[in-house]
Parts: sequence; C-alpha cells; structure tokens
Amino acid sequence: MREKLVVRRYFYSKMAGPLILEYYLLVSPLAKDLEIYGVKIVEQRSGVAASVPGLTVNSRQVFHFIDLLSKGIVTPISLADIVEDWL
Repeated sequence: MREKLVVRRYFYSKMAGPLILEYYLLVSPLAKDLEIYGVKIVEQRSGVAASVPGLTVNSRQVFHFIDLLSKGIVTPISLADIVEDWL
C-alpha cells in the first residue's frame, strides 16, 4: 500500500491549542491495472492516526471525500463514524 499526503490543515482551539491534521490518499493494487483507494488521517502533535483502506476504485470520488474530510475538520478519532455514514 502506498500513501500520498494530499492536504495538511492547521487549526487552533483556545481549549486544545494547535491542531495539525494531515490527510493521506491510500493506494492499493486490486487487480491488473486496477487500484483501490482509501484515506488516512494523522494528528501530528499526538501522532494519533486512523485509516480506512479500500473505500473505492474511483479516484475522483476519494479525492472529493478527502476534501470533505479536511474541510470538516475530521480527526482520526471521528473518521470511523464519518466513513460508516458515507458508505
């Protein structure tokens, strides 16, 4: 499986302080000339990470999903709930 950083977002909360979230594209071979894509989110300060491989074979759809996750400030902890609702 390959990982590619797609976007890094910086946030600040008065209660929690700085928050740096990185959103990655996961790429796995599925069959000849076919790949399946997933996502990974890493919170840089704590090192907490969560990933969901094998979401779709549609690259446009996974990039759109990563964009929505990053704009919605989805953290590694909340990723599982979001993916369940999205599927």
